[in-house]
Amino acid sequence: MFSQFFLALGSFGQAFPFLSKSGFRKYLLIPILLNLTLLSLAIWASVKYGGTFTDYLMGLIGLEGGSLAKYTSWIISFIIRFGILMIYFSLFRYILLILLSPFLAFLSEKVENHENGKEFPFSLRQMGNDIIRAIIINGQNLGIEILLTLALSFFAFIPVIGLLSPFAILGVQSYFFGFAIMDYSPERYRWSRKETSAWMKKNYATVTAIGLAFHLCFLIPVLGWVVAPILATIAGTLSFLRVKKKEESFPV
Repeated sequence: MFSQFFLALGSFGQAFPFLSKSGFRKYLLIPILLNLTLLSLAIWASVKYGGTFTDYLMGLIGLEGGSLAKYTSWIISFIIRFGILMIYFSLFRYILLILLSPFLAFLSEKVENHENGKEFPFSLRQMGNDIIRAIIINGQNLGIEILLTLALSFFAFIPVIGLLSPFAILGVQSYFFGFAIMDYSPERYRWSRKETSAWMKKNYATVTAIGLAFHLCFLIPVLGWVVAPILATIAGTLSFLRVKKKEESFPV
């Protein structure tokens, strides 16, 4: 488990040199522009509606006007805002990954071609199928992630155990982000969604590490928001190829 985890983190470090290669830079313009557009919309929506929605929820559960102790009110307010923030950024990142899927899939293909020279024929019809697959997989993962995030948020009310809640949420989100990012490679090999899901579960340490690196990179203002999907796709592809090669060399 630990070897897979650190293998994935190492791949993320090796992804940086790819950004300096001229053969890769020309494919990054559209993903960067789309990322910045969505980011601008996200910031506008959070500023305009985030506080209003939180205040509405506080009033809805009867905490307006100090009906409960001030400390309890602060704790519940923090949990509500934290939950909204987590769901909001999860939605934003999944929408970003779905819209970027044709470009990131092509980037992943270019990385594999660079690593082992393998060519994959282009098909407009297949690209459409890949987009549909990305929407289905990301939609399913997002739904499961939101349910688990909400469930784990309730543990924040429990003393001591509640301190572990944010770390558990981070682990869940990292796995599903890693799943979405690493799916470009199984997709290229025409694996079914069932086969892909089984591989992701088997190699959950690698998948989680890629998602965690993506998550942490995304926390870097401006620069991280732009390059996180690109770096994670490169790292996810490198990790997939290395794990796949090990599995072929030492089949279970």
